[in-house]
Amino acid sequence: DSDSDSDSSPKDEELIKKRDTFLKSQCGAPPGLTTAMIDLTLDALSLSLTPHALSSARSLHDLAILRHVKDGGYDNTNPKTIPTVVTYNAILRAAANVPWDGRDESVRDEVIDAAFFTFDKMGRSDVVSRNTATYVYLLRIVRRFFPQSRSRGNICAALVDTARTDKVLTHHVIRELENNGYEGPDFVSYREKMEGYLETGVPLVWRKGANKKMYRWGKGRY
Repeated sequence: DSDSDSDSSPKDEELIKKRDTFLKSQCGAPPGLTTAMIDLTLDALSLSLTPHALSSARSLHDLAILRHVKDGGYDNTNPKTIPTVVTYNAILRAAANVPWDGRDESVRDEVIDAAFFTFDKMGRSDVVSRNTATYVYLLRIVRRFFPQSRSRGNICAALVDTARTDKVLTHHVIRELENNGYEGPDFVSYREKMEGYLETGVPLVWRKGANKKMYRWGKGRY
């Protein structure tokens, strides 16, 4: 469920120090802190296994949104302060990679809050749209932080159906249903139906927005 090992390392700590030094040196200096700088740091934080990586990512995300709003929000034409899909999806990726022992409820609650709050904000954003990666990371979060139950199955089905409505349903999303949801006959039937599209191909009408809405940044898929 994680893009890297489950234990933190000295490299993670060094990454945070370099990030702080970089931001302090750039903030306020021409051309100032840009969305590209924030996205680069968010991408790194999404793989960091330090305890405060998610909260740090959320703070940076909020800063990016604030700069966008101050530059006019919907009317903002400054490419240096317009958020990108990375600005949002990196939060979901960071949440999906949070180390969790399965017992600390405060960690679980922070992850769920960050994930679904970000998902909701993407739906109301004036500059970005939810894409395939959005649903991939969110389904990973559901698998890791929700116990197997009918409720988890309902959430998975709702996310897949919403991806279909958003026209970004691809095999990447369907594969996240594996070992997800719950083993009740109704959900198993739904999952098998979706998995059938892995062989026959996902209908174009459900995925026609996927390619133009998803791209790679660094080592991640956003």
